[in-house]
Amino acid sequence: MMDFAWYRGSGIRLNVAARDVNLVPAYDDVIDAGSDNAFVLTNPGASSADVTRYKDVIRRHCRSVISLA
Repeated sequence: MMDFAWYRGSGIRLNVAARDVNLVPAYDDVIDAGSDNAFVLTNPGASSADVTRYKDVIRRHCRSVISLA
């Protein structure tokens, strides 16, 4: 639990408390979702910057590493 008093310039005191805060994101797995990798990485309309950005998202943000092959 975290609590503190915040004194405002107007003379008002705010008592602030935070309890049971869960900062870990909750994931819901999708069964048989497949992968968008082949479409995005081989799409002739995608620029090289888009492909590079997509690969970076996969590398940095995917919970389970998905093969780029």
